[in-house]
Amino acid sequence: MDDSEGGVHQMTEVQEQEIDETETGLERRKFLTQAGIAVGGFAVGGAIIAACSSDDDGPAATAATTTAAATTTAAATTTKAVELSSDLPDIEWEMGCSWPTALVTLFGSAQIFSDAVSRLTGGKFKINPRPAGEIVAGGQVLPTVRDKGMEMGHTASYYYVGISKVQQFGTAVPFGLNQRQQNAWLYQGGGLEMLQDFYAEEHNMIFFPAGATGCQMGGWFSK
Repeated sequence: MDDSEGGVHQMTEVQEQEIDETETGLERRKFLTQAGIAVGGFAVGGAIIAACSSDDDGPAATAATTTAAATTTAAATTTKAVELSSDLPDIEWEMGCSWPTALVTLFGSAQIFSDAVSRLTGGKFKINPRPAGEIVAGGQVLPTVRDKGMEMGHTASYYYVGISKVQQFGTAVPFGLNQRQQNAWLYQGGGLEMLQDFYAEEHNMIFFPAGATGCQMGGWFSK
């Protein structure tokens, strides 16, 4: 139960930070729109996940209290975000995805993200996730966003090692970091800043993690 409570507290802190960061984020988005910069959100592994502990030792009352607190904070965050967005223009972007709709954990995470953006902006900023092949092939999302064929994308960066070997480090590489190590490197080891600098210089895009499937089976093979 300790792990799950920690997860709830972490979620609450993030939600509280959203209140302070929403206005800054919306202003940044307005600037990017006016500047015509292609923006891409690329998945670490392609899915948003939530881990729960199987430990039964923690008190149920504590879990109920922290969950209620998180729900209350989320409602306050949404209300504040809607107020902040009332004077912003209506914007609609297309999001190319590397996944078919049948891959619920992957395409579904893009939909969850899009719904959250709409909610936090009072419906002012609408993002339309498009499954692989509807507008662009799944393996062409990054080049399409880079060339301003669409505003943003949800994909896995290691699909594009043919463009640059650096691309693979936005995801797990065979025999490399596990999910927790990858997140530690991204958020505590300077990895996210390195990748964002790379994407800005190499592609003129903004990069941010948007989900993780964890390590998958893989390797390097000649046949």
